[in-house]
Amino acid sequence: MSYNKKNLVRFMFFLLVITFTLFVGASPVLSKTIIKMANIDSPFSLDLAKTNGEFNSTDIKCRAFKKIIETASEGKYEVKIFPAGQLGGEREMYEMLKMQSLQMTGCSGSPVANFAPEIMAFQIPYQFKDVNVALKVMNGPLGDELNELIVKRTGIRFLYWGFEGYMNIANTKRPIAVPADLKGMKIRSSVTPNVMELLRLAGGTPTSIPFNEIYTSVQQGVVDGANTCLGLHYTIKLHELIKYYSMAKTFFAWSPISINEKFYRSQTPRDQYLIKNSALKAMRVFQGMLFWGEDLWIDLFQKRGIKFSFPTPAQEQEWIKAIGKPMEKWTRNKIGNEWVDKVMKATKKAEKELYGDIK
Repeated sequence: MSYNKKNLVRFMFFLLVITFTLFVGASPVLSKTIIKMANIDSPFSLDLAKTNGEFNSTDIKCRAFKKIIETASEGKYEVKIFPAGQLGGEREMYEMLKMQSLQMTGCSGSPVANFAPEIMAFQIPYQFKDVNVALKVMNGPLGDELNELIVKRTGIRFLYWGFEGYMNIANTKRPIAVPADLKGMKIRSSVTPNVMELLRLAGGTPTSIPFNEIYTSVQQGVVDGANTCLGLHYTIKLHELIKYYSMAKTFFAWSPISINEKFYRSQTPRDQYLIKNSALKAMRVFQGMLFWGEDLWIDLFQKRGIKFSFPTPAQEQEWIKAIGKPMEKWTRNKIGNEWVDKVMKATKKAEKELYGDIK
């Protein structure tokens, strides 16, 4: 082989080595997967020195998921968060999720009844003994069955169901200890049909108003109060206006972490595990922050002069009589008996497994 040919072979080998090195070195960047994840709540901030008090913000789920999945995947995934309704309302985000223009959301479960009315069987007032029972039911076999039904209808998978808080009634007029106290009041409600119905049954007048308009609507007297979770009253600064807060726990609000099914199934089995595992951890962070925040919010609101009504056992029975049993009947009329019976059976089983024979 001539000298020139030897040099050419060496050069080609050198070029091949450089190309291979560059390709291997660049592959983590080339294979990085972007996950767009959105919510409607205020960004959550927490460090060792301070927090902004948004313990009920669904943004917690997004930020925890981002930190966990990016670390666990060693940079393969990059989560881009769009908080504070940057991409629209919750209904719009679920539509984007269906169309795969959004990969994930941390939004609440409020819009779910619009495409899966069966979820209303999990929202009948006072059917769960407590939050632990509710979460055990929803994240057990029956919740999985509902999940698969939703996947088939919408292409959306709920990776894990969480608890966003009990909906309670805050107002500017008078204390609400029992349903009769609500008579004649105009109360802001979401467009969720069962929430509006339970307010009617309790004697109030439900008024549908967008979430971001609650403060001005109360301020201007368009409504007398609002039916929403305790932490969300803090988020929208409603505690600056209201005078009375009833802890009647009228409605159980779900808050899942959801993902587009096609995107989820397009990932490798290992990466599906990482995504689901990260979602589970993120939800536990969210739940812990929410439970921690509840007492802090109550303390803050009371210091501002808001009067709280905590129903006695006798008063609780009045709420059950007014909206518990009637909402069970209403739900059966809307979706049939099958899912209501399934939830009640699963609830009894969960109570037994968690607490034995304790009543």
